[in-house]
Amino acid sequence: MRSDTPSLRPPFIASGLVGLFTSGWHDEAISGDLLEEFADVASKSGLTYARRWYWRQSIKTIGNLCAAGLRTAPWLIISTTVGGYLLLAFGSSLPETLIVAVLQLRWHHVIP
Repeated sequence: MRSDTPSLRPPFIASGLVGLFTSGWHDEAISGDLLEEFADVASKSGLTYARRWYWRQSIKTIGNLCAAGLRTAPWLIISTTVGGYLLLAFGSSLPETLIVAVLQLRWHHVIP
C-alpha cells in the first residue's frame, strides 16, 4: 500500500535504509506496516512529527534486524563486518598503488 500523495510519503532515505536490511516477504511486510503507521501518525499529529517518528522507527527496526541476524549467524555477521573494515582500510589505497605501478612499468618500457 503506497501513498500517492507526495506530502504523505515517508522519508525516502529512511525507507531505503530499511529496505537494505530486509529481504523477501519481510521487506513488503515491514515497509507496509511502517507506511500504515506513518499515515496514521501523520493524520493525528502532523507530517513533521510523523517524519521524525518514521526515522526513529526505521532506526529501531534496523537495530532489531541486525540483532536478529547476529543471534542467528553471529560468525557470519562478525566476519563480514571485520572483512569489510579490512577491505576499507587496506583496499582504499590499492587502486592508487596499482595505477602508479602500471605507470612506472609503462615508463620503464618507453623507447627513447
